[in-house]
Amino acid sequence: MKKIYMVGICGTGMGNLALMLKRKGYEVTGSDSNVYPPMSTVLENAGIKILNGYKEENITQLPDIAIIGNVVRRDNVEAQKLITSDVTYYSMPEALRIFFFDDKETIVITGTHGKTTTSFMTAWMLENAGLKPGFFIGGVPKDFETMGRAAEGKHFVIEGDEYDTAFFDKESKFFHYKAKYLVINCIEFDHADIFPNLDSIKNAFKKLIGMIPQDGVIVYNAEDKNIKDIIGVAKCKTVSFSASDVAADFSAKNIKVIHGDIETNTQPKLVFEAHNNNSVFTFELRVPGHHNVLNAIAVIALAKQLGISNEKVSHALSSFNGVKRRQDVYGISGGRIIIDDFAHHPTAMAYSIKAIRDWYYPRKVWCLYEPRSATSRTNILQNEIIDAFGKAENVLLAPVNQPERVAPEKRFDPDLVCKTLREKGINATAHNSVDDMVGYLADNTAYGDVILIMSNGGFGGIYSKLMETFRG
Repeated sequence: MKKIYMVGICGTGMGNLALMLKRKGYEVTGSDSNVYPPMSTVLENAGIKILNGYKEENITQLPDIAIIGNVVRRDNVEAQKLITSDVTYYSMPEALRIFFFDDKETIVITGTHGKTTTSFMTAWMLENAGLKPGFFIGGVPKDFETMGRAAEGKHFVIEGDEYDTAFFDKESKFFHYKAKYLVINCIEFDHADIFPNLDSIKNAFKKLIGMIPQDGVIVYNAEDKNIKDIIGVAKCKTVSFSASDVAADFSAKNIKVIHGDIETNTQPKLVFEAHNNNSVFTFELRVPGHHNVLNAIAVIALAKQLGISNEKVSHALSSFNGVKRRQDVYGISGGRIIIDDFAHHPTAMAYSIKAIRDWYYPRKVWCLYEPRSATSRTNILQNEIIDAFGKAENVLLAPVNQPERVAPEKRFDPDLVCKTLREKGINATAHNSVDDMVGYLADNTAYGDVILIMSNGGFGGIYSKLMETFRG
């Protein structure tokens, strides 16, 4: 049995990979500087030993293979010991390809937004079609028991991140995935810590498009100007999709929200028509938002390229429960509906606000935002964030997470954002702490209100604090 040692094992991706390797029969151990539940508990329950902290003495015997996560820096003592030895070492994307899909037809889902949901929607579609796909996706699904598994069939679905790979490989992760089928949802500026501007991100996607083989297919969003600027370099078939009046090979039209009732447990749904050439087929979704219709029409277009019938796709979409932390009902307390959402980029925030307002109309919606990611801590997209809140009624901003990591003149300014929003007639308040936000909501919300919490982190435990406060 080969021994694999993983440096940075407790991250979502690395932990997921560790579990997949363990299930495949490898002896897996690893280390991390942040060993805490739930990932540490999941790994230990699977029989994977975790060492707390990075120390050279952790590696008493060299493994057969090492996998080094992208959170690990070049000066990490364990990484240095491994890469200067004779041990074969890989980045996480390399290991995934080598161990799980080198011989598969890879479906890579990319784009600034929508990757996780579209990836799970694709995997669920393939599962419903009886094709038993493998997948590796950076989120927690509601329809599968795991975030990743080996393929029994010939397809492997993977979320294609443009972020860099490792300290020894600074190119985007998605270059490693040997995509035969590529989906591009959208291209916008993000990851300000590694990309200097939008053109550098477009160049990465342009390179990826050029890597798709002639017998492959690219399914792309016809509404996105940045994609249309570069799609011409493709050597393979390209198929466009749209959920607006923009012309495309596959278009979603006549989109309607059928409202439910939380009191009677009647669930809302989205109904839309998919138009392709002269054919029209009606689909339903149980997840909210125009952006999810856009995700779904991408999956419908992809399914056509894979030879999967509309009937099978319809069953998959109508039974798709979504992804945790994507417009996800965290709980209901004191009649308030608390929604957990991963949105932190302005476009995704705007999508979420509109989706929740439409889904729960005519209830009052309160939008909470935590500036936490490397980009949202800065003021680079501050004006776009103000625009994203343009459709909101009530906005609460938390303090910038780890503000010391950004110079004051480059830092996101909650007070200025709220002042600007109030000038637009929006009830907007900046708060000094999570407890202050909870107290404000306790005093100002009413039975039936919806609280939309947007953060890519834990938001200081605000979810459980709200549940407890309203319950009392």
